[in-house]
Amino acid sequence: MFRLLFLLLLFFSLNVSILGEKSYLTPDAKINKNTKQLISKKQKQKKAQFELGKIKKDIRSIERSLLRSQQELKQAVHDQKLVKRDLNTLSKKEHQLNTAFKKRIRYLYKHSPLSIFDIMISNDSWIYDTSSHYFFSLIIKYDINLIQSIKTHLNIIRKKRSKFLTKTTEILTLQKEKIDYEKSLQKKRTQKTYYITQLKHDINRITQENKELEKLSKYLSKLILKEPTRSYGSGSFIYPVKGWISSKYGNRRHPIFKRKMKHAGIDFASPKGTPIKAADSGKVIFAGPHGGYGNSVLIYHGPHPKTKQIISSFYAHQSRILVKKGDILRKGDVVGWVGDTGYATGPHLHFEVKVIVKNSSSRLKYVSTVNPINYIPTKS
Repeated sequence: MFRLLFLLLLFFSLNVSILGEKSYLTPDAKINKNTKQLISKKQKQKKAQFELGKIKKDIRSIERSLLRSQQELKQAVHDQKLVKRDLNTLSKKEHQLNTAFKKRIRYLYKHSPLSIFDIMISNDSWIYDTSSHYFFSLIIKYDINLIQSIKTHLNIIRKKRSKFLTKTTEILTLQKEKIDYEKSLQKKRTQKTYYITQLKHDINRITQENKELEKLSKYLSKLILKEPTRSYGSGSFIYPVKGWISSKYGNRRHPIFKRKMKHAGIDFASPKGTPIKAADSGKVIFAGPHGGYGNSVLIYHGPHPKTKQIISSFYAHQSRILVKKGDILRKGDVVGWVGDTGYATGPHLHFEVKVIVKNSSSRLKYVSTVNPINYIPTKS
């Protein structure tokens, strides 16, 4: 039984630890981190769109090339048909002439004034015999020349046919390579389009997350501005928790929204469950979960005795809240315990000091965070 309880507790603690590893960031710091991601993703998006444009250009080029090669192939097939037709015609004519020539040879054999035996045993002078030369010239000279001419044309046609066959093979091979290349480009285009779509989705998601995180701070500001002016605090703060400062207060110009973004407070690293104390006396005007801040408490202290600035303090990421809205607290009262709720990967207290500032030109009031180091003592 005890072993089972131990395993359940171990499983629960591991889950809590894993769930806590969302981001060791306050909403303002999260906005800064998101901003860096936005810059990176937009740069990747721009590069991917450029590459996609080049791929589309290559596809258009290969499609034009394929169209030209298709026309060349069509012309080559047409030319090949013509050559084949001429070759067949000449081949038939050659066959007819060869047949006629054989008949003439047989006729010559039967009706020649010289026998074949006489021709074979005679010397070369017989060819110059007037009657023989005349006889042979009249009978076969025309046919021999014609057959030689036909054979010459047949050789030309055969060479043309071989050339066209080679060209056709080359065109088909090139066409196949182009089709394969186009398929590869189409695949790249599909992948690049999907990649750009994912980047757009990420950019929209991060942008929306930044807007939501900004709303959290604006909501707290409205609560402070609505609170009637009343003095609760002494103007001197104590350390809100025992621990060391793990993240300082700092400004950063937002490169996309073109305004300053900052880590609006300081983070105290401290063990989970460490008591969180009110830095000064005041009234609780918010207590509960607050988005990326997790379990939070906002205390209104009222005007500072010397500067007259209206001050409030904010305590975020608590594991448990021990006060409720409307409670009047004294300096040092425990408001909750250190935790890691909201955007946090480890137990810590995010502590902010907020003041109401008047706009000199419009005389409108707004809430601004200030460096808490200027309000808490140098040593705890």
